[in-house]
Amino acid sequence: MDAQSHLLWATTGAVPEGLGFEKADTGKTALLCYDLPTRKLLKRYDLPPDGSPHTLGDMTLSPSGDVYVSDGYGLVYSLPSGASALKPLSKPGGFRSPQTPALTPDGKRLFVADYSLGIGVIDLQSKSLSWLPHAKEIALEGSDGLYLRGHSLIAVQNGVTPSRVVQVFLTPDLTRAERFSVLEQASPSLGDPTHGVIVGNSFYFIGNSGWNRMSDDGQLTPG
Repeated sequence: MDAQSHLLWATTGAVPEGLGFEKADTGKTALLCYDLPTRKLLKRYDLPPDGSPHTLGDMTLSPSGDVYVSDGYGLVYSLPSGASALKPLSKPGGFRSPQTPALTPDGKRLFVADYSLGIGVIDLQSKSLSWLPHAKEIALEGSDGLYLRGHSLIAVQNGVTPSRVVQVFLTPDLTRAERFSVLEQASPSLGDPTHGVIVGNSFYFIGNSGWNRMSDDGQLTPG
């Protein structure tokens, strides 16, 4: 939600887990912009179909209203405030499965969680991609939700066993992960956790999302 501009941003995509999914819709996905006071859809930014699977999903906003959104099949896009189309921030092959982006306070770098590769760092000026260095005892893979708070990242890791929520403490210049602390892990109601939001000193997140109860073809798993 962009409270300053009274806008609500959302993503939509055709996925096998969705009711009424048709194979012909594979790859159809879009970024949506709603006007909060009137609840009307103002603009739809479709990702041009190219015959490959795509699903725009996780996003973050800059203070000036720029949108950064990931496609879980490999790319990260930006929509500068006032722009008419999404622009790729990353190059094909850089990410395998990018998830939630998190913008640094100076607006110069974008942390991006990747399920199998860890946490990528995009330099927004050069568009170069690097990977966040970390102490060997820190596992950064399997992260879905990712949120920057001060000199730490809060990561919701539903791609590891057991699923958990961790706080990863960074160096003051935000260039290396030095240690981590487990905030939540294997509690009875946790299930498959996913996205969240920081409000003040609290982190609210979705637990028991149900993704672990679905197979890739959209059917409920046995049991």
